[in-house]
Amino acid sequence: MAIHAITSRHAQREHLRFGTHSSRIETDWLDARTREFETGLEALQAKDTQENPCNPVILRLKIGKIVSQVHQFLKQRLQTPIDQPLPFMIGVAGGTASGKSTVTEHWTRLFIRQVGKLIGWKNREQGPFAQALNLDHYFFDYAKARREKGDTAFFRDHAIIDTPDGLDMPLATQHVFKLKNGQAVRTPQYEFTDSSRKDAHQLKVPTPVILVEGLYALRPEPLAKLFNLKVFVQATEPVRSERWWDRAASRNLSGEAARIMHDRAMAKHSEFVEPTASKADLVLNGNAGIANTQKFLAQLNTLLIKVLTAALPTKASA
Repeated sequence: MAIHAITSRHAQREHLRFGTHSSRIETDWLDARTREFETGLEALQAKDTQENPCNPVILRLKIGKIVSQVHQFLKQRLQTPIDQPLPFMIGVAGGTASGKSTVTEHWTRLFIRQVGKLIGWKNREQGPFAQALNLDHYFFDYAKARREKGDTAFFRDHAIIDTPDGLDMPLATQHVFKLKNGQAVRTPQYEFTDSSRKDAHQLKVPTPVILVEGLYALRPEPLAKLFNLKVFVQATEPVRSERWWDRAASRNLSGEAARIMHDRAMAKHSEFVEPTASKADLVLNGNAGIANTQKFLAQLNTLLIKVLTAALPTKASA
């Protein structure tokens, strides 16, 4: 369901009848919403600095850039037909085992839980307010090669797996583009245990908020430019290494094959992943701990939900 559906039908009809008088009303509405959002971001940054001086959740926050992108999204919302979905797209990137998947999962659940409390959104009747799309599912299918060579030889010889070329990024970009433009897609499912992929596995329909996460979510420019908010989760190499080994068993990795994968993933981070942090509007501290990160995300969500679901301007606003 489109974000427009949150607002009253009366307000929407009035908005459509403004004619030439709508320009000033819309400008005032946009300015008021973005000023309020900007003030909230500034307060949120100050609060994090005060409460977590030694290990802040926010490593970098481009307030001006975020406010500008939210302003552009709201402007587009005003120009979009009532019945057309207009998702707010969030891209979440970061190194292997940096915590990006954990952040995205918690963030998505927080959106779904908070929107009901804040504006009375009914996820069961109206559809989920937010969803996540994991780019890990766009790895190519390597199952046959892995079976034939065995794990050690396969991971030694297929260095491409730890580069952007190991994923079907054109398909991922196409799917994100379609979702952003209100179209449903059928996404693949990748299994790390045997390196297999099932195509057109899961149907995804547009929701008001869509979070897209992956190692290279911010790397290809055609994909990165589709996001209204770009986020990078940054963690130190010792932390990422420890987490990587903790989850290796769940992905059927052990012995020499696991060592090859681990060492190459750590080595490729500086070449393919870390440079994309410069594109991020918000850099989160992957070492901050999930409790503090969740607290921050809940506060950020309050600001985002309020601005994204603000009632459209009515004739009475003049």
